This record gives sequence, C-alpha cells and structure tokens, in this order.
Amino acid sequence: LFDEIIVSTGKRRGRKPVKGQKIPTLKQQLQDSKIQWQEHKVAWYGRVLKTVKLATGINIWYKSGEKPLKIRWVIVMDPETNRTEAFFSTDTNMDAVAIVESFVLRCAHSTMKRNRCFFTSHVIV
Repeated sequence: LFDEIIVSTGKRRGRKPVKGQKIPTLKQQLQDSKIQWQEHKVAWYGRVLKTVKLATGINIWYKSGEKPLKIRWVIVMDPETNRTEAFFSTDTNMDAVAIVESFVLRCAHSTMKRNRCFFTSHVIV
C-alpha cells in the first residue's frame, strides 16, 4: 500500500510518478500505538451482533505493470479473542462498518461466495 502522490507544480522530465511513499504494512500498523481504534457493533458471522474495534484508511494499491487503485482498508479486531482481519474495498466512500458487514454477509450465505470472500479479506496474526 502506498500514499497518494503529491502533485508538484514544477516541470520535471521523465515519467510522472503513479504512487507516493510506501506505508507500513497493516501488520506493522497493529503495533503502532497511534492507530485510532473505534468500537462499533457489527452483524458478525452467524448474524450475531458483536462489538469489534475498527481502524480504517484510504491508500493506493499498486502492483507493477498495473494501474494504481485507490482502496479503503479496514482492520477489524475482536476484543474477545484478539483476532484481527483486514478487509479491502474499491468503494472508498463506503464506511468501515458497511465494508465489514458486506463481506461477513457474503461469506455467510454460500460456499461459493465464501471462497470468493476470502480473496478480498486477510487474517492478520
């Protein structure tokens, strides 16, 4: 994940940058005491209403040879088990709770959708 590029007004030769500085990994951000956790109640797996801690941000997802993509990432921590998961969405206007609930609902409905869901979420240990 990368920061957005800062557009400079000066003339510069060569190719324009497509991404900003690399940010710490989500796993590294978990160790950061500055991370801003917010408690929310979300409809969790099995449609149970659960209180979890969320941290979110918007950055650039970049892979060499592909166009940069602006995404919203959400880290979810279960205070009971300390298990953390990360979810990603290309809809940066969607709020963190809606992103988590949409993936959880998608995973709970069918095996086919469950497999697809795990490609867009990531367990951070």
